[in-house]
Amino acid sequence: MTKDGQYTGNISSSFNGVALYANNDSVKYTQNFSSGTHSFSLRGASNNSNMARVDLKIGGVTKGTFYFGGSSPAVYTLNNVSHGTGNQEIELVVTADNGTWDAYIDYLEIN
Repeated sequence: MTKDGQYTGNISSSFNGVALYANNDSVKYTQNFSSGTHSFSLRGASNNSNMARVDLKIGGVTKGTFYFGGSSPAVYTLNNVSHGTGNQEIELVVTADNGTWDAYIDYLEIN
């Protein structure tokens, strides 16, 4: 995954992952899909007890939001997400930062 954004960085506490600190911080990569519907599970956490939000974009279109309400890692799943086939850019991005939380992400699983 490629890190993007002004503050995006690596973390090693709770898990080895990526921290998204501000709006437009993101990670992204290209995935080839043979079918147009999948479920997406993201393991992550907030840096505190405030609700952290990470948007899932596929091909530049927001498909849903993952929510993490505490500092313990949890898995949040978006089921039956429709998207294009072939090579699609998958982006995990912060768009609703209000300065009270940071999002920590570990891994994305696609089923």
